[in-house]
Amino acid sequence: MQDEIATQIAKAMQIHTTEGEITKTRFKNIPDLQTYIKVLKAFEYFFHNTKESNILARKEAEELRALNPEITDIYSLLGSVYVQGIALGTCECHIEG
Repeated sequence: MQDEIATQIAKAMQIHTTEGEITKTRFKNIPDLQTYIKVLKAFEYFFHNTKESNILARKEAEELRALNPEITDIYSLLGSVYVQGIALGTCECHIEG
């Protein structure tokens, strides 16, 4: 019950930020406060758009996927992080032709 209340408060407080809007509209089925905080951290790192922050965003997103594979929007986040990583040079892609 306390996690639900804390999650609702955190969601309400984030209403004016990009990360909060994305989280409120796309990640509706976040099971607990710790997962919600991890989602916010991943987006915060992602929006910094640096090599270092991309590595951290990928780490957070991969942990989210491992802990909550049923939250399908995590895969969109992870895909965005990988595309950003390609542009920044932090993600190696092996394309076979």
